[in-house]
Order: sequence, then structure tokens, then C-alpha cells
Amino acid sequence: MLVNPWRAVLDTNVLISAYRFGGKPERVLDLALSNAFVPLLSVALDTELARVLKEKFLMDEQLIDELCTPYRDSAEWINPRIQTHLCPDEADNRVLECAMQGKADFVVTGDHHLLELLRVENFEILKPDIFLGLLQLHRSNFIR
Repeated sequence: MLVNPWRAVLDTNVLISAYRFGGKPERVLDLALSNAFVPLLSVALDTELARVLKEKFLMDEQLIDELCTPYRDSAEWINPRIQTHLCPDEADNRVLECAMQGKADFVVTGDHHLLELLRVENFEILKPDIFLGLLQLHRSNFIR
């Protein structure tokens, strides 16, 4: 584990991609589970994740719990008291609120509304592949 690990909010779309399709989102999730960075999660984001897995992918609640529990257990839970309306999609604002309240370094997402913002307060908004590259570079600097 790094001395000062980064703090990152993984958007619901990244987690769903990780669970359903693998690839780079799954690598990001694996790194979160191995404490390479501190994942930040809120009740609103967790509820949205479970809702999408149930309604869009027709998963039953037991399977959702089995998939999501390791991530839930590894995350730092944030209770946002901040409200924002920077994005036209209100669900995207919940991601920003979690990041703001949790003093995130990054938001990792594939959502174009969020990606258009690039930076909010003190955190950057990045696609999973860019985040993976930065994390690998950051980690290699500590391993030397």
C-alpha cells in the first residue's frame, strides 16, 4: 500500500463495466480492492449501482450483494453534505458530491457529461485507461 494513497470515486458506469464486461474497468476495480488507492462510496452511488444491475442486467439481489460486497467493504463511505448541479444528469451530480465531500483526487468515469468538466475543485475527472496509466506511473515511482 502506498504511503499517501490517492482517493478516487469510481462512477457507477465503471463498476458496472467491471462487473459485466471486464477490461480496464475491472483492472481499476481490482486495484481498488488491493488498496492501490482509496475508493470512495456513498449510499446514493451504491443504490444507483444496485438499481442498474437489477433493472438493466436483471441480476437478483443476492448476486448483486455477492458482487458488490468486496467493493463496499474496501471503500471509505462518504456522507455528502455538499450539493451541486454542475451536470445536466442529476445522477452525475451525486458522483461529484461524493468526490467533493470525500476530498477525492480523481473521479474515474466513462460518462461524457462528467468527462467534459475535466477538473472540479481539487480533483481530476478521467477515463479508466488514463487513471490506470497515472496510477502505474505513480506506483512505479514508489517502487524504485
